[in-house]
Amino acid sequence: MRAVEACTWKNFPALEKYADETLVIFACTEENQTILHRPVEDIVKEVRHYHKQGKKFFIFQNAAECLLTWIIQKCQTVVEMCTEIPSDRFFFHNSGLESDKGYKELYDKLGWTRPMNMLISHNHEWVMKSYLMGLTRHHLPGFEPKYPIAVKTKKFVCFNKIHRGHRIKLLVTMLQLGLVDKSYYSFVGPQTVCERPPQWLNELLEHRPKEYTEREIRVLDENKRRFPMILNSSEQRHNPIDLIPSDLQYHEDSYFSIVTETMFYKKSDPEWSSGYTTAEDGIFITEKTYRPIALKHPFILLAYPHTLKFLRQRGFKTFHPFIDESYDDIELSSERFEAVVREIQRLCAFTDQQWFKWMSNIVPIVEHNYKVLQSNNDYSYKDYEPLFRR
Repeated sequence: MRAVEACTWKNFPALEKYADETLVIFACTEENQTILHRPVEDIVKEVRHYHKQGKKFFIFQNAAECLLTWIIQKCQTVVEMCTEIPSDRFFFHNSGLESDKGYKELYDKLGWTRPMNMLISHNHEWVMKSYLMGLTRHHLPGFEPKYPIAVKTKKFVCFNKIHRGHRIKLLVTMLQLGLVDKSYYSFVGPQTVCERPPQWLNELLEHRPKEYTEREIRVLDENKRRFPMILNSSEQRHNPIDLIPSDLQYHEDSYFSIVTETMFYKKSDPEWSSGYTTAEDGIFITEKTYRPIALKHPFILLAYPHTLKFLRQRGFKTFHPFIDESYDDIELSSERFEAVVREIQRLCAFTDQQWFKWMSNIVPIVEHNYKVLQSNNDYSYKDYEPLFRR
């Protein structure tokens, strides 16, 4: 079985019985494999060929991403062209938890005429569980993540790869507050890790996009020799979405994680820029959030509003009242950002005695979340079998 098909059925185990009747088409963004490199006519030809061979269902598999505008548009073009196949036999598999809504809005806006179905999964939860199982079974036999009550060297850990706008703004704020040097903080960017300073930063300093203030530009310029800030990246591990033993040190030696998720701004936000993401609005929970869950680490999310709410619906616990999570309900991005920063500052001002009490209260929550991550086996957002059972 191809990896793309295996991923689909791992995400939707109840649908695997339909595997022989289904064509799974790889529609992710991996370099040299992205669907954008394929002519539409080529995809249509493939769909029609397998339809004649008896395939009834067609899944565009984009499990690693949310509802990316440019990919869904191409997939929709295929659906619009294959008029001999009922459009409800086409599915778009992604991890955007609100992609049903986003697709409907895009469908109406662009005047499409043949609606397909969204297949939504908690793919990154499955991926992180897989990495955790590999870590415990192969790298460290008998390893069970611990949560010792001890003084930590650093306040928090914050991993950052792609230089999205909300991540840059948080970095500037943490630099100004003097908290970067009190944390394990990475900020790499898409470039080769050895570039100093990296190309993305040089371009930002030169062009000074309007979404950044002069103060933010100045702080970045003053600290440009810090970049790239590397923790767990290397030439061999350019995009560290997995778990390896050396990752453990950052979580064992810090009190909490700051997770800067992929999605933060809405398109209606003044700070939003098309350069940040080409995705439709909506909640998107990636491996960045599931990493601290796997490593029994409390976390604050710099993410799209109501992300914590969706985690709780999935069975995980969050950290109220030990972390003020009111930020999760704030719709306006600037106010949500400020609320997150205030809570980071509050926690980072704790004394050792306060940290001991705080960690004692946190232990049952992180233990619960670890067990939920291990026990979940169905990653389907909802029951999609009725769409196939006909």
